[in-house]
Amino acid sequence: MTNGLALATYASVLLFELYSFHENAQLKNRLDPDKINDRFKALSRFGMHFFTIWNFGVQTLFLCTAVLDELLQILTPKTKLQKSIQYVRHVTFSTIVFPCTLLVVTVFWTIWHIDRELIFPKALDDFYPAWLNHTMHTFILVPLVIEVAFSQTVDKYHVLERSLLGLLAFAGTYQTIYFFIYIRHGIWLYPIYGVLNWMQRIVFVLIKVIACTLYHYVGVALLTRNKTRPEPQKLL
Repeated sequence: MTNGLALATYASVLLFELYSFHENAQLKNRLDPDKINDRFKALSRFGMHFFTIWNFGVQTLFLCTAVLDELLQILTPKTKLQKSIQYVRHVTFSTIVFPCTLLVVTVFWTIWHIDRELIFPKALDDFYPAWLNHTMHTFILVPLVIEVAFSQTVDKYHVLERSLLGLLAFAGTYQTIYFFIYIRHGIWLYPIYGVLNWMQRIVFVLIKVIACTLYHYVGVALLTRNKTRPEPQKLL
């Protein structure tokens, strides 16, 4: 993909995600307060604390760096600034965007097909547009496909390998805040937690951590394809 076409593609996806973010934020203001059910009120109150939103926000920031990187590759290629932006782009993608996006998609749709009431109750359909639901939980795969298919392979294997620590820190921070909301307000943002006991909740979290870790290594492998692990220097 040429830089011009890549820039246009990333910019188009970014604009759509920014529009979707805006529409998601404005939902509450466009609804009649007397007709909103309790589940949507909770969603609105703690909207920024859903992992879906965290992931969507980071993905949007990643797209900003991708657009800027592609633009700099056209205007001032191989400068220190361009290489720095590209480094941030690759690390953000491998650390959070790739594994967390796959986690959101697989967990959401798996639970949805088992019992949607455990993840996105049908009552929300009256307030939350279907297109926005698919944007947050399906369309987010598009930037992954674009980046993996057309981005240059990365020659920073060790840096990306260590990015697992960043991923675990991100996931750990979210999970801590998630449980704090329940302890402080008595609300489970995702209904599935309400039907599990504490042992099952811990197992569920561990399964997500394992899945996210596996997705991370898949992302690193894809970004470093055609690149070999550097040989250790021999001591004289």
